Amino acid sequence: MSQSCQQSQSSQSSRFRRAQFKFILYSAIAYAFFYLTRKNLSMAQPFMLEEGVISTYALGTIMTVHGVLYGCSRFVNGFWADRLNGCVFMTIGLALSAAMNFFFGCTSLAVLFAIFWILNGWTQGMGFPPCAKMLTHWIHPKELATKMSIWNTSHSFGSVMALGLCSLLFTLGFGWRWCFWVPSGLAGLAAV
Repeated sequence: MSQSCQQSQSSQSSRFRRAQFKFILYSAIAYAFFYLTRKNLSMAQPFMLEEGVISTYALGTIMTVHGVLYGCSRFVNGFWADRLNGCVFMTIGLALSAAMNFFFGCTSLAVLFAIFWILNGWTQGMGFPPCAKMLTHWIHPKELATKMSIWNTSHSFGSVMALGLCSLLFTLGFGWRWCFWVPSGLAGLAAV
């Protein structure tokens, strides 16, 4: 094989590795925002209960239905993610989750809390399936376990973002609604 051909292959391999790294990084960051718009309720719920805007029973029911629908959504959206453009599908899911968080922060009615958070459960299920599909396209099977493990830190990063951001908002004297509005704005920006 000629030296120029080897250099060309080396250059292509280097470009691919950079593109692969960017994809893993950007998709992990985007997925972290799904967690930011899901774990924020855990931080806000004590303040919601304290203010009496929702009962413990209603909140428990909402969170249970949210969890079940989220699981079903990941299953169903896996079929859609296989057939559609993964980046577009994930972006739409994140934008819808941001919208549900914003509306959740705007209401004081338990029925609307339920509608927005349960719909958020569905949109949350639009995050992982396209990532799983695209990661298998970008990463060789021999490297998949290692690189997928690195990508999986996005779960922890998103949870820590929710914890830190909501804690900061409460420390600064903002109410529980800001735990939905600020993550909504950040997730909306990430979707854009």
